[in-house]
Amino acid sequence: MRRAIPTRALVRALPLVCLPLLASRASFAVESRPPLPPENAAVDPLAPEATPPAAAALDLPLAGGLGSARVVPPRVAPEGRARVVVLLHGMCDEAAWMCDRVPREALGDRFVVCPRAPRACRGGGALWSGGTERTREIVLASLEALDARFGDGVETRRQVVLAGFSQGAYVAAAVATSAPGPFSELLLVGSRVSPAAVLLRANGVERVLLAAGEFDGARPDMTRAARVLDRAGMPARFVSLGRAGHSFAPSEAWLREALGWLARRGD
Repeated sequence: MRRAIPTRALVRALPLVCLPLLASRASFAVESRPPLPPENAAVDPLAPEATPPAAAALDLPLAGGLGSARVVPPRVAPEGRARVVVLLHGMCDEAAWMCDRVPREALGDRFVVCPRAPRACRGGGALWSGGTERTREIVLASLEALDARFGDGVETRRQVVLAGFSQGAYVAAAVATSAPGPFSELLLVGSRVSPAAVLLRANGVERVLLAAGEFDGARPDMTRAARVLDRAGMPARFVSLGRAGHSFAPSEAWLREALGWLARRGD
């Protein structure tokens, strides 16, 4: 007949059995973790880096009660002052909606500023009204607000791209030809516009790019306007937005190429 182990002896033996087991489990847990790099470890320059998150868009109030403007900061830190694209939305569109549709990867080190038109539409959005001088005040106030916020980090006094879609393209052309300003390039999308080369040159515009979708009714007029400007000695071109109607939907590749062409000089 087997003798029962006294309870007191069993209690005394537990540490001798359990402690080695716990130690082996602890060593296994530590060894299974990846080793931490030393604090002074060299960084491999060829190792892939995570893409830094893009800075959030923000809304800036404009001086003089002229409304507000949506601002999209550049994704890439500029070398020196960042250039600016001012984008005017279409009739009864929203400035924020327009700015948010711009492919940020195509902007490089540029800011995009989208001022809101002054007159509200019944169904939402806003439209441009009050004449060219009023629109010009809103555009310049947007640049002033950007300058006040970012200071030396942004170039607002020269080489600004003035862009617009639909009604925004129409008023952008009017602003650019009404008086000298910081706008050296025009990007006009989906509008029957035909700015005069003599007025563009007189007010500092150096290059004009016109664009529309293949099914946009404004396409024939914009194609013709680009030819007229080019014959008059103003560097201009028409670029199709592809199989699209009357819409603002530039792809990343399209916008990068368009901004690259506008930034060229001497060709």
